[in-house]
Amino acid sequence: MKSYFRRIREVEDSIVEKDAVIVSSQTADGGREGVITEVPRMVAARLVAEGRARLASDAERSEYVAATKERHVRAEEAQRRAKPSLAVITTEELQTLRGALKLEPPSK
Repeated sequence: MKSYFRRIREVEDSIVEKDAVIVSSQTADGGREGVITEVPRMVAARLVAEGRARLASDAERSEYVAATKERHVRAEEAQRRAKPSLAVITTEELQTLRGALKLEPPSK
């Protein structure tokens, strides 16, 4: 038991960042191999110590960060496009538009 927690502390001490990018390993209980995830240092240390994951290489980490940023940018763009836009126009512009569309002004 002491060696288990010692191993977790050793792995946690080796992780410099606040969060770590890990790559999952195939496990007997159904864990899928190759899934890349960003997790807190303590969680990463536990998973590595248990053999359920390994720390991602620099190349894997860079690829993961780039892909995450790209997904974030696309999501923000989609959210921005989904927002209704509001335009304020002057009375003269409204009259010009009505004239162009040949609409009658609303009756009062």
